[in-house]
Amino acid sequence: GMVHPPFGIFIAYTACLVAGAFEEPGPPPLHVLTYGESAGGFNSPPRGWNSWGLIATSALHQTQKSVATQCTRLGSILQSGHVYCELDSGWSEGCSGDEHGRLIPDRTKFPDLAALSAAIAGNTSHHGSALGVYVIPGTFTADRDKPVAGTSITLGSTWKNVSDKASKFCRMEFDFTKQGVQEWHNSVVDLLCDKYGVRYIKLDYVCPTASPDGCQGFSDSRPAVTAYHAAIARSNCSSTMRLGLSWMLDWGHGNLDVWQAGADSIRLDEDINRSGKGPLTDFGTVQRAIERYRVFVTSLAQGRVNSSPSTPVRVRPDMDNTFIANPFEISGLSDAQRWTMAMHWVGAGANLLEGGDLTQIDTLGNFLLTDPAVHGFGGIAALFSNHPMQPRNPHAEPYCAPSWPWTAGGSSPTQLQAWIAGPVPTTGDSLVILTNLGPDLKPRTGPGKSGTFLTQCAGIHTVHISFAELGLPAQAQYSASIVWDGRKGEKNHSVHDVAKGSEQELSALLGPFESVMFKMTKAS
Repeated sequence: GMVHPPFGIFIAYTACLVAGAFEEPGPPPLHVLTYGESAGGFNSPPRGWNSWGLIATSALHQTQKSVATQCTRLGSILQSGHVYCELDSGWSEGCSGDEHGRLIPDRTKFPDLAALSAAIAGNTSHHGSALGVYVIPGTFTADRDKPVAGTSITLGSTWKNVSDKASKFCRMEFDFTKQGVQEWHNSVVDLLCDKYGVRYIKLDYVCPTASPDGCQGFSDSRPAVTAYHAAIARSNCSSTMRLGLSWMLDWGHGNLDVWQAGADSIRLDEDINRSGKGPLTDFGTVQRAIERYRVFVTSLAQGRVNSSPSTPVRVRPDMDNTFIANPFEISGLSDAQRWTMAMHWVGAGANLLEGGDLTQIDTLGNFLLTDPAVHGFGGIAALFSNHPMQPRNPHAEPYCAPSWPWTAGGSSPTQLQAWIAGPVPTTGDSLVILTNLGPDLKPRTGPGKSGTFLTQCAGIHTVHISFAELGLPAQAQYSASIVWDGRKGEKNHSVHDVAKGSEQELSALLGPFESVMFKMTKAS
């Protein structure tokens, strides 16, 4: 599912040259993609905060007090949609559960998780704010003799092979054909839902994975996804609890159907945060995440997964946390890079969980997280979040074209790129992003690795694409308005007026890492 497309394109192009039959192709048709209702009944991506980026970079010691400090800020920062405060790895006891082998808080860090959950809900100014937690498949080796809640079945009798050693993190794997396994999952969800007010489960180490590192000791987790989904569906949180899967899942080989049937979102990439002390992330990693999304959405548009492009996609892409709240010294991203990250995550209709420090939000971070024109009722995110953006290659500019052949309107990875979400069937309106992703900061080539665009173009470049190359109807008239402008504001930066007639196009002068987001309104 993660084969890098340009190599195949290059081979096909070479064959045409040898045969003397190559003709410059026109732009391919645009197959408008749609997100359908997820398995959990959700029609929009989750928004909120996740703790892992701060934990991994030693910027946060995850405790009840520190998390409360972060999450009580959500009410004043994120004013629309469901807002989640998600505790990542380390919130629970590491190698044993309660009397029924269920996850319990590490009481040295979270002496009263239920009180924290209530405080988070009580300190926000809208409905739907709730706690999220991190979970791993399986149950603890030390809980072998504990009974599944409501039964006399011991956990040890439900394991795949009682002679096996723990797979990882003190866990034993279930034999999902055995009685008691679904009942255990039911009891876990009931505990999280009813006692702790949890409304978001992040299930990590889900396999099969597309990671070159493999499953790291875990085997097939697809039955666990199905079991957690069934447990949520019968719980008191059946309409309010999300299930997100992590990380870098294999969505090829028929797996997408499993993920769509059991979850609300799937991680497409490795962790976007850095590890160890220092800034939270870097833009080379953001480039990689955008590239992984491009491969995913292009596969959907070309019908290589999910039946056909017209079939609604029932699971959201999780591109990992955004890091747009804080200035460079904390986030590791320049202002232009934060704009570009925010635009791409919104355009993808992806999960919008911020990973930065909510106590140190600057003016730009506050704007990117709260701008009513994008995040408010009837804003851009609401209008277009059910239509994932797709790449449409702009015209090649001299000295900044990829080494593989490509055509305007195509879907190859390029430093200078255009994206379109929609047109929305009911209005004909579209969302378009023009971007200069900047020099490839972490080019990856070779077997088992996913490259980005591999060009190193510095300076300011014109990014332009015609309406026809975007895939818009030939006879329709559109007006373009700028929603977000992430350019630095130098005098030689300007967005060209939209031309009229048959050669309508969008064009912008963009420096490295800069992007502009347009709303394309169809004339009535």
